[in-house]
Amino acid sequence: MSRPSQIDKIELIDESLANDLAAYGKRYRERTLKIAIWFVVLGSITGGLLSSLIPIKLFVSLIVGNLLLGWAYCHYLTILLEKQFQNRNFNSLSSNLDRAILWSSIFYPITFFELSSCYLLQIKLLLIQGRCVELEALARMAWASQQNEAISVGFPKNSLLANTLACSYLGQRRDIQAVPILENLLRAEKRKEIIRVLAVNLALCHIRLKEFEKAQKVLEKHEKSLDKSPDMVQARLNLIQACINTQKEKYDLATEQIKQALVEGKSAKESIEFMAQCQAVLGRIRFGQGRGEEGELHFKTAIDMIKTNANPDYLTLAQILEEHAWCLEQNGQHDESEAIKAESRHCESLYLERELSKIDSIKTRISQKKPTLMLTHIINKS
Repeated sequence: MSRPSQIDKIELIDESLANDLAAYGKRYRERTLKIAIWFVVLGSITGGLLSSLIPIKLFVSLIVGNLLLGWAYCHYLTILLEKQFQNRNFNSLSSNLDRAILWSSIFYPITFFELSSCYLLQIKLLLIQGRCVELEALARMAWASQQNEAISVGFPKNSLLANTLACSYLGQRRDIQAVPILENLLRAEKRKEIIRVLAVNLALCHIRLKEFEKAQKVLEKHEKSLDKSPDMVQARLNLIQACINTQKEKYDLATEQIKQALVEGKSAKESIEFMAQCQAVLGRIRFGQGRGEEGELHFKTAIDMIKTNANPDYLTLAQILEEHAWCLEQNGQHDESEAIKAESRHCESLYLERELSKIDSIKTRISQKKPTLMLTHIINKS
């Protein structure tokens, strides 16, 4: 059984907006550099005056004490954010991220790990909330800010930023654009734990593009790195392998793999969307086995899981509905298939409507002459 064609998507961040985001990121870097210079100048003057008024030992103690205090505060904020992420308190996490990143930036480099954790939490937050268009906007601004170039084509030199951009494409179903970035990263990467994630994401792209043999080759090439993966990676790996075996009509093996993916996904506290996708694969398997009633049940379970979410991922919902409609059509249930296709198109419209409102907000913010203090602020407050 082959999957239906991928739903065509509008590139919400077109070339014009991509150039504007890059220019904004470059302006942000220039402004941040000016602030840093003034901070050093004023700090040096203030420090010189204080050192002449108080004993040098006391002065050094004050400096060291302030640095330790700053690190402790940033460390506390990072722990707080991680707890909020684990508890899925995303509203509080989003509102606190700017503050944590700001203070971690001020006390950098002694807060290197805290700042890195904040940026990773920002990426995870946007991904798990399905805010992939916003993630792309942030990645493009950060790309230009880091390289000090108003560029919008190709992909960043920094591997974390490049992977972030690729993940944003994945979330928007722009798999063709994600593939070259992931392939380039895999060629250069040596760390096993990073290779795992990149290989799984690349294989997922090929699955969505119905390039099942290429997906299998990616998994085989990086088999050693994928061995004994953590639950989150293993869950996605089993999902991909189940899709490959469903295509090969190895339904019993695919069933075992997707059931294992559900167990591992639950253990890793995977997103509702991931668990729903696993149910949809089970639905395709059952239809392939001629067990249409069971297939219907799995698809309805997947759809209900997403619909009951407070902020439904309409893009994933549209995809699952499209797959359900395709299975019904293959089963000769043409009227039911057409009704579900209409619902899929409606969900896609809801997705586009919601994302376009966010794009309008971001456009308004980047049209301002002076960039905000933090790049993340443009996303968190939009």
